[in-house]
Amino acid sequence: MIGPSQLLNIGRKALFAHQYAISVTSHNVANVNTPGYSRQRAIFESTSPLRVPEGFLGTGVDVSRIERIRDHLIDLQVRDQISQVGEWEKGDAILKQIESLINEPSDSGLSNAITDFFNAWQDVANDPEESGPRTVLVEKATILSNTFHRQKDHLQSLVGELNNEVDGIVTQINSYSGQIAKLNEKIVALECTGQPVNDLRDKRDALVNEIAKFVDVQTSENGDGSLTVYANYKVVVDRITTIELTTEYSSRHGMKFNDISYQGKQFVPASGQLKGTFMVRDGEIPEYLDDLDNLAASIVNEINTLHSSGYALDGSSGRSFFQGNSSGNISVRGEITNDVSLVAASDSGSSGDGFLALQIAELADKLTMSAGSNEFTFSDFYGSLVSKVGSSSEFSAEMMESENLLFTQLENYQQSISGVSLDEEMVNMIDYQHAFEAAAKVIQTADEIFGTIISMI
Repeated sequence: MIGPSQLLNIGRKALFAHQYAISVTSHNVANVNTPGYSRQRAIFESTSPLRVPEGFLGTGVDVSRIERIRDHLIDLQVRDQISQVGEWEKGDAILKQIESLINEPSDSGLSNAITDFFNAWQDVANDPEESGPRTVLVEKATILSNTFHRQKDHLQSLVGELNNEVDGIVTQINSYSGQIAKLNEKIVALECTGQPVNDLRDKRDALVNEIAKFVDVQTSENGDGSLTVYANYKVVVDRITTIELTTEYSSRHGMKFNDISYQGKQFVPASGQLKGTFMVRDGEIPEYLDDLDNLAASIVNEINTLHSSGYALDGSSGRSFFQGNSSGNISVRGEITNDVSLVAASDSGSSGDGFLALQIAELADKLTMSAGSNEFTFSDFYGSLVSKVGSSSEFSAEMMESENLLFTQLENYQQSISGVSLDEEMVNMIDYQHAFEAAAKVIQTADEIFGTIISMI
């Protein structure tokens, strides 16, 4: 037969258990706006029964553990999607920078400079003996050269900025890895009793998600509660040990590129901001620079071929108009800049002959450029380059929007599982409060029984 002391013990256990549950609920409410926090739940478990003549009689309740509410599968999906979003957001941001650097259509853009340059040759052809049109031609040629220089300088400077960003990202990844290793150490030490340290696990997961913004991440939990973290399937955190990524420069396309190494071997991320950075820095920008160089070289070659066959006002011939062979070094020959009469406009040697200048002006409409099986004029070739940048930017923006939409859906679903709902917590609080009051009533009843028994004695 159960005695009053057993009633008191049952009431005491119920009182403490529901007080514990109220504390857990309060902790959830307090962290409703804490990023990365997972709601927690007190798991009740009946205590070992007492054997009595009539059978086994329950002895009350205990809180067996504090459970962190997570769905491992959805967590993996969200983490993968974080990397996808990071990749396309970064790629889109860089491509928009390139669009602003190219600055087309614009009065100060390269397209307008090409048009003005060939129009200036037409003006020289109309008045070959006048110095005014020749002066304007040299000015327009200088503007064309400077516009080429500016675009190339801007794109090369952007590569330098992206190199610095890669350095910063690698430093950040290594920092997060170190923090995860320290959390692993704390978690292993505190979970030796078999109870999970939920808040520290949340912090650790949040750090893994931060790394996932930069690079694709994989994880595996060890038996002691520590986490092994992989970046692009390369171990960066092994329990309390970290393996850092490093950066080193290599030369390609006449520029320096800051590459990532993992234990001496090249590290190529499959997604994340680093993938988006490399996609544009190592792929798109060198391609644009090659197109600019090809355009500048073609203009130099075509103009110089005709110009060297013509005659200046002093009857001299065989002189090229431009010097240089790329968008970075194209310029008007210094002697022509100093003396515009040396511009060759005649193909006969007569000072009133502007036929050569007319031939050069007509180059604007000739299919002098080729790309694959297509042929273009100078302006159309540059227009195709601008369109290529625009198309890449548009595609990147579409992918970013699509990946963000999927991420939002996954995150909302994750929050429906792991996020704190104030309405739900308030309902739980009321339930626990009523149970707490009922447990107090049990203790009060047991106390009254004790009093009655004592008075009878």
